[in-house]
Amino acid sequence: MTLATDIRPRYATLGALFIEDFNDDAGITVLDDEPTDVPPPAEPSAPPPAAPDIDAIRDEAFADGLRAGTERAEAQRTEALARLATALTESLAETAATSRAHAEESATAIARVALGALCAALPTICARFGAAEVAALARAVLPGLSAAPRIAIRVHPADTRALEVAVASLEPELVSRLEITPSAALPEGDLRMGWQDGHASRETGPLLRAIGDELAMLGLLDDGRQFGAVLMDRRNDA
Repeated sequence: MTLATDIRPRYATLGALFIEDFNDDAGITVLDDEPTDVPPPAEPSAPPPAAPDIDAIRDEAFADGLRAGTERAEAQRTEALARLATALTESLAETAATSRAHAEESATAIARVALGALCAALPTICARFGAAEVAALARAVLPGLSAAPRIAIRVHPADTRALEVAVASLEPELVSRLEITPSAALPEGDLRMGWQDGHASRETGPLLRAIGDELAMLGLLDDGRQFGAVLMDRRNDA
């Protein structure tokens, strides 16, 4: 036992981890205290920063630039299309207005030409059909005047024969009361009848003036009355 006492300190000074205690039961191992001068384990250091991915940065910058450029180009294209649409609309409106003005001018010119042709032909037409119009009016009015004691009729000399033929088919008593007077003061185709309490007439002048007034309202004539006067002058010249 003395030997064991002498040995324990020596093992302790050597820092042995296990000591055989010969005083204890055989097979039992005693764990000595941990040494106090052992340093703690070092904390793991942070990994170094990764090197930048130049390719990825370049691709991202290219994508951003491409997107921005595409958006700017699209905005410019939209603005240009809007300006073009506005310009086309204004141009079409101006073209439509110009075409409409030209069409109106052309229509007016055509109408004036047609009226000129009518003015040239109307005296001949009136002279050609005036006698028939006079005869038709006499046959329509005179049968209703059987009670009139006297009926005065004035007509252009060129229409006198047609009027006499028209009244020849009437009652002889009525025909006897008719006083037909040729008058060169009346235009061909005009007829004036008068009796005790009334009168009837066919006058081309007022009719032509009415037509002229209607044409003047449409802007085809400057003065409708002048239209009638010109036609009457042409009739008289004819």
